Amino acid sequence: MKTIHKFPIPCNSDVEIEAPEQSKLLHVGLGLAEANRLHPTSVCLWFLVDTALPKQTCHFQVRSTGEDCSDVGKHLGTVVVNGGEFVWHVFEKRNS
Repeated sequence: MKTIHKFPIPCNSDVEIEAPEQSKLLHVGLGLAEANRLHPTSVCLWFLVDTALPKQTCHFQVRSTGEDCSDVGKHLGTVVVNGGEFVWHVFEKRNS
């Protein structure tokens, strides 16, 4: 079955999630609960997934503005909170 899944991930870290193969990233943002907090602690990734496919490990990196980004892969999206008080950038993790 094809459906949309939300994956909350922590800010400012390297992270792994388990998602079905061939999942397609649709959006990077904050979940509703996070959007109502003064100091959000996670961003969310929404994927179109096929739940019939086997899962794979997906690797991401979250960096705030001003952090070292010399080791990051492809940029996937940016989350801006409180008019720019908090800004996080989500990247695919580059293969080592």
